[in-house]
Amino acid sequence: MRTVTRADELDRAAHILIELHQRRQRALGQSGCFASDPFREFHLAVMPWLLQSGRLRLHWLELDGRPIAAEYHIAGEHVVYAYQSGIEPDAMQHEPGRLAAIATIKAAVDEGFTSYDFLRGDELYKAHWRAEPRRLLEVCVVPDKAAARFRYGVWTAGKSVKQWIKGRLAGVSR
Repeated sequence: MRTVTRADELDRAAHILIELHQRRQRALGQSGCFASDPFREFHLAVMPWLLQSGRLRLHWLELDGRPIAAEYHIAGEHVVYAYQSGIEPDAMQHEPGRLAAIATIKAAVDEGFTSYDFLRGDELYKAHWRAEPRRLLEVCVVPDKAAARFRYGVWTAGKSVKQWIKGRLAGVSR
Protein backbone atom coordinates (compact mmCIF):
# COMPACT_ATOMS: atom_id res chain seq x y z
CA MET A 1 0.00 0.00 0.00
CA ARG A 2 1.21 3.47 -0.88
CA THR A 3 0.04 6.56 1.00
CA VAL A 4 0.33 10.18 -0.06
CA THR A 5 2.49 12.04 2.43
CA ARG A 6 3.93 14.79 0.20
CA ALA A 7 2.41 17.29 -2.21
CA ASP A 8 4.50 15.95 -5.11
CA GLU A 9 2.73 12.56 -4.77
CA LEU A 10 -0.77 13.99 -4.87
CA ASP A 11 -1.35 14.32 -8.63
CA ARG A 12 -0.38 10.71 -9.33
CA ALA A 13 -2.47 9.35 -6.47
CA ALA A 14 -5.53 11.44 -7.41
CA HIS A 15 -5.23 10.23 -11.00
CA ILE A 16 -5.06 6.61 -9.80
CA LEU A 17 -8.13 7.09 -7.59
CA ILE A 18 -10.16 8.74 -10.34
CA GLU A 19 -9.14 6.22 -13.00
CA LEU A 20 -9.88 3.17 -10.83
CA HIS A 21 -13.17 4.61 -9.58
CA GLN A 22 -14.33 5.43 -13.09
CA ARG A 23 -13.20 2.07 -14.51
CA ARG A 24 -15.13 0.17 -11.84
CA GLN A 25 -18.25 2.28 -12.25
CA ARG A 26 -18.19 1.91 -16.04
CA ALA A 27 -17.80 -1.87 -15.59
CA LEU A 28 -21.01 -1.73 -13.50
CA GLY A 29 -22.78 0.29 -16.20
CA GLN A 30 -22.68 3.53 -14.21
CA SER A 31 -21.03 6.86 -14.92
CA GLY A 32 -19.15 7.30 -11.62
CA CYS A 33 -19.05 10.49 -9.56
CA PHE A 34 -15.76 11.72 -11.05
CA ALA A 35 -17.44 11.92 -14.47
CA SER A 36 -18.92 15.18 -13.17
CA ASP A 37 -16.47 17.99 -13.94
CA PRO A 38 -17.53 20.13 -10.93
CA PHE A 39 -17.25 17.13 -8.56
CA ARG A 40 -13.83 16.12 -9.87
CA GLU A 41 -12.50 19.69 -9.92
CA PHE A 42 -13.73 20.36 -6.39
CA HIS A 43 -11.92 17.33 -4.99
CA LEU A 44 -8.74 18.03 -6.94
CA ALA A 45 -8.81 21.56 -5.52
CA VAL A 46 -9.50 20.52 -1.91
CA MET A 47 -7.05 17.60 -1.72
CA PRO A 48 -3.93 19.80 -1.39
CA TRP A 49 -5.55 21.68 1.50
CA LEU A 50 -6.57 18.41 3.17
CA LEU A 51 -3.01 17.11 2.78
CA GLN A 52 -1.47 20.29 4.18
CA SER A 53 -3.87 20.27 7.15
CA GLY A 54 -3.07 16.61 7.90
CA ARG A 55 -6.59 15.41 7.11
CA LEU A 56 -6.07 13.66 3.76
CA ARG A 57 -5.68 9.91 3.71
CA LEU A 58 -5.17 8.99 0.07
CA HIS A 59 -3.91 5.45 -0.44
CA TRP A 60 -3.47 3.08 -3.34
CA LEU A 61 -2.71 -0.59 -3.39
CA GLU A 62 -0.35 -2.11 -5.95
CA LEU A 63 -0.01 -5.66 -7.16
CA ASP A 64 3.07 -6.42 -9.26
CA GLY A 65 3.67 -2.65 -9.57
CA ARG A 66 0.17 -1.97 -10.93
CA PRO A 67 -2.52 -0.03 -8.97
CA ILE A 68 -5.50 -2.28 -8.18
CA ALA A 69 -7.31 -0.24 -5.52
CA ALA A 70 -7.42 3.33 -4.22
CA GLU A 71 -9.01 4.83 -1.12
CA TYR A 72 -9.80 8.51 -0.46
CA HIS A 73 -10.41 9.19 3.22
CA ILE A 74 -10.70 12.28 5.36
CA ALA A 75 -9.42 12.26 8.93
CA GLY A 76 -11.37 13.87 11.72
CA GLU A 77 -10.27 14.23 15.32
CA HIS A 78 -10.67 10.56 16.24
CA VAL A 79 -12.36 9.20 13.12
CA VAL A 80 -11.30 8.28 9.60
CA TYR A 81 -14.12 8.86 7.12
CA ALA A 82 -13.96 6.51 4.11
CA TYR A 83 -15.14 8.91 1.43
CA GLN A 84 -14.50 7.35 -1.99
CA SER A 85 -12.71 4.41 -3.55
CA GLY A 86 -11.87 2.70 -6.78
CA ILE A 87 -10.85 -0.80 -7.77
CA GLU A 88 -9.43 -2.38 -10.88
CA PRO A 89 -12.19 -4.45 -12.52
CA ASP A 90 -9.62 -6.72 -14.15
CA ALA A 91 -8.16 -7.66 -10.74
CA MET A 92 -11.34 -8.80 -8.99
CA GLN A 93 -9.93 -12.29 -8.40
CA HIS A 94 -7.49 -10.68 -5.94
CA GLU A 95 -10.32 -8.96 -4.01
CA PRO A 96 -8.75 -5.49 -4.22
CA GLY A 97 -11.57 -3.83 -2.27
CA ARG A 98 -11.19 -6.21 0.66
CA LEU A 99 -7.39 -5.86 0.63
CA ALA A 100 -7.62 -2.07 0.54
CA ALA A 101 -10.13 -2.05 3.41
CA ILE A 102 -7.89 -4.25 5.53
CA ALA A 103 -4.85 -2.08 4.81
CA THR A 104 -6.59 1.25 5.42
CA ILE A 105 -8.35 0.12 8.61
CA LYS A 106 -5.01 -1.17 9.91
CA ALA A 107 -3.37 2.16 8.99
CA ALA A 108 -6.11 4.05 10.87
CA VAL A 109 -5.61 1.86 13.95
CA ASP A 110 -1.83 2.28 13.73
CA GLU A 111 -2.30 6.08 13.62
CA GLY A 112 -4.39 5.96 16.79
CA PHE A 113 -7.84 6.59 15.35
CA THR A 114 -10.65 5.09 17.41
CA SER A 115 -13.35 4.97 14.71
CA TYR A 116 -13.58 4.20 11.01
CA ASP A 117 -16.74 5.51 9.36
CA PHE A 118 -17.89 4.01 6.04
CA LEU A 119 -20.27 6.97 5.67
CA ARG A 120 -23.72 6.78 4.11
CA GLY A 121 -25.09 3.96 2.05
CA ASP A 122 -26.14 0.41 2.74
CA GLU A 123 -23.76 -1.47 0.48
CA LEU A 124 -23.30 -5.12 1.45
CA TYR A 125 -19.57 -4.86 2.07
CA LYS A 126 -20.24 -2.49 4.99
CA ALA A 127 -22.22 -5.16 6.82
CA HIS A 128 -19.34 -7.59 6.26
CA TRP A 129 -17.09 -5.21 8.21
CA ARG A 130 -19.72 -5.05 10.99
CA ALA A 131 -20.50 -1.40 10.28
CA GLU A 132 -23.54 -0.30 12.24
CA PRO A 133 -25.94 2.19 10.66
CA ARG A 134 -26.61 5.38 12.59
CA ARG A 135 -29.54 7.70 12.14
CA LEU A 136 -28.59 11.04 10.68
CA LEU A 137 -30.23 14.41 10.84
CA GLU A 138 -30.98 15.79 7.42
CA VAL A 139 -31.67 19.49 7.00
CA CYS A 140 -32.89 20.91 3.74
CA VAL A 141 -33.28 24.64 3.17
CA VAL A 142 -35.71 25.52 0.41
CA PRO A 143 -36.17 29.03 -1.02
CA ASP A 144 -39.63 30.51 -0.55
CA LYS A 145 -40.45 30.25 -4.26
CA ALA A 146 -43.13 28.07 -5.82
CA ALA A 147 -40.74 26.32 -8.24
CA ALA A 148 -38.27 25.51 -5.47
CA ARG A 149 -41.02 24.18 -3.19
CA PHE A 150 -42.36 22.08 -6.06
CA ARG A 151 -38.92 20.58 -6.80
CA TYR A 152 -38.47 19.83 -3.10
CA GLY A 153 -41.88 18.16 -2.98
CA VAL A 154 -41.01 15.97 -5.96
CA TRP A 155 -37.65 15.11 -4.39
CA THR A 156 -39.18 14.13 -1.03
CA ALA A 157 -41.89 12.08 -2.76
CA GLY A 158 -39.21 10.23 -4.73
CA LYS A 159 -37.21 9.64 -1.57
CA SER A 160 -40.31 8.26 0.19
CA VAL A 161 -41.04 5.91 -2.70
CA LYS A 162 -37.44 4.69 -2.69
CA GLN A 163 -37.59 3.98 1.07
CA TRP A 164 -40.92 2.19 0.67
CA ILE A 165 -39.51 -0.01 -2.11
CA LYS A 166 -36.43 -0.82 -0.02
CA GLY A 167 -38.66 -1.77 2.89
CA ARG A 168 -40.79 -4.01 0.70
CA LEU A 169 -37.73 -5.68 -0.82
CA ALA A 170 -36.23 -6.24 2.63
CA GLY A 171 -39.44 -7.97 3.68
CA VAL A 172 -39.37 -10.20 0.59
CA SER A 173 -35.76 -11.32 1.16
CA ARG A 174 -36.44 -12.51 4.73
